[in-house]
Amino acid sequence: MRRRVAQSAQKCQHCGHPYAPENVTVLGRESDVWFLTLRCRRCRRRIYAAATFRERPARQSERVGPAVERGATRPAISREDVQHIRSFLDEFDGDFRKLFRPS
Repeated sequence: MRRRVAQSAQKCQHCGHPYAPENVTVLGRESDVWFLTLRCRRCRRRIYAAATFRERPARQSERVGPAVERGATRPAISREDVQHIRSFLDEFDGDFRKLFRPS
C-alpha cells in the first residue's frame, strides 16, 4: 500500500523530489479511507493525505483466515509511530478543510 501511495503521489510541492515508500506513514484507517503522511526525503517537509483504494479480488493463495481479518497479526505500534502522531497533533490546528484541500 505504501508503495502504491508513493508511486501515485505527485512529487514534493516544495522541492520536486519524488516520495519513497519508506517515507509514507499510515496514520489510520476509517472504513475504506486511509489517512497518511508523506515526508520528502530531500527537504523533510511533510504532507497529510487521505486515500481510498479499489480492492482487487484476492487470489486463493492470498486469502487470509478469520484471525488475520480481525487484526490478530497487526504489528505493534513503534516509537516512531507515536512520534509521528505526536508531531501531527502538535502542528494540527483542527482545520480539516485545509488539511484535505486539493493542492
